[in-house]
Amino acid sequence: MYGPKTAIVNKIRVRQPKECYLGEHSIIDDFCYLAAKVHIGDYSHISANCSFLGGQATIEIGHFVSIAPGCRFIGAQSDYSHGGLNGPCVPVEYKGSSVVGDIILRDHVLIGCNSVILPGVFLPEGCTIGALSLVKPIIYEPWTIYAGIPARKIGVRDSREILQQADRLLYSKGE
Repeated sequence: MYGPKTAIVNKIRVRQPKECYLGEHSIIDDFCYLAAKVHIGDYSHISANCSFLGGQATIEIGHFVSIAPGCRFIGAQSDYSHGGLNGPCVPVEYKGSSVVGDIILRDHVLIGCNSVILPGVFLPEGCTIGALSLVKPIIYEPWTIYAGIPARKIGVRDSREILQQADRLLYSKGE
């Protein structure tokens, strides 16, 4: 499940441990819940009380990603616009349709506290999401800051120093 030089506290729950990976120098804090295929890159941090839900959906998190406390990644959800019953207790033959989509966060993405990421979201390199944002599957730009419900563009990030520091760190470690 995890590479060397990682930190996982003993107060997390992983529903599919064989489908999850935590890269080197990465951390998952207390009270996180992983109920999807979750792949986390190197030097990434998942703060306390984050949830990764989605059954068969994959949630891919790049290198140098920081996810603040209380974020929710929803790789699958019920499609309430169609008929059928909903919920985990309902037999499959009585269920309505679902929306399922992988969630991909490239390197250097930042997610602010209590944000919700919906199925099918792709966040390119350096994209930043402000606290309490709802992130829907639209086209996001690299090194751009988004916030709100729904998330909308509010600014840009300067990538030069961030990428230089990452290169310096990797070079110093011989990676």
